[in-house]
Amino acid sequence: MNNSPSTTDSLVIGCVTEPVAKYLQQAARLLLSLRWFGGKVSNSPFILCTTGKLPEKTECFFKKYGAQIILIDRFSQQHGPSNKLRFFELDFLDKWDQILLLDCDTVIVQDPSEFLHTSGLSVKVADLPTVTTEQFQGLFSKFKLTMPPEKYIHDISGESCISYFNSGVILLNSTWREKFAKTWSVYNKTVIE
Repeated sequence: MNNSPSTTDSLVIGCVTEPVAKYLQQAARLLLSLRWFGGKVSNSPFILCTTGKLPEKTECFFKKYGAQIILIDRFSQQHGPSNKLRFFELDFLDKWDQILLLDCDTVIVQDPSEFLHTSGLSVKVADLPTVTTEQFQGLFSKFKLTMPPEKYIHDISGESCISYFNSGVILLNSTWREKFAKTWSVYNKTVIE
C-alpha cells in the first residue's frame, strides 16, 4: 500500500476507524458529506485509517470517493478511541499545512474552510460531559496538576466544564504534528495504565 500522497495541498482530512460495519458506515457518511457539502475543501485529500483490512466492496467505495486507505496498528487493546493517535503518527501528513482529524460519526453540513487555519492546535469542547468534574479532579490530583477553572460550556448539556476536548474535532498545524503526537501518546499511555 502506498503511504505517501503525490501532491502538496494546504489541508488534509482524516478519520480512524475499526473495520466494523457501524463505523465504516459512519466514515462513509463523513466522506460523502465532505465531498457534497465541503465547499472549498470538498476535494481535500481524505485519509481513512483502519485497524484492519476492509471488505473489498467497502474499500472500492472509499477509493471511488478519493480516500486513501492506511492500515494502522492499534494504539491500545483496552481503549479503542486511542487508536486515533496513529493518524498523527503518519509522517507524510507534514506535506500539508493543516491536518484535520474528525471522528467518523461527524458529518459536514457546510463549507468549513474559514475555520480551518491554525498556527498551532484548534479543538472543539466536548458536546456532553462524558467525564465528570470528580473524575477530572482525581486525574489532575494523580498527576499533581492544578485543575483549571470550569469556564467553558458543553454545547448540548449547557453544563460548565474545564477545557475538555474529546478529540472528535482536532485541527493541527503540521509544524506541531510530531511533538503533539509524541506528547499525547505519553499521556494517553499513562492514563490507560
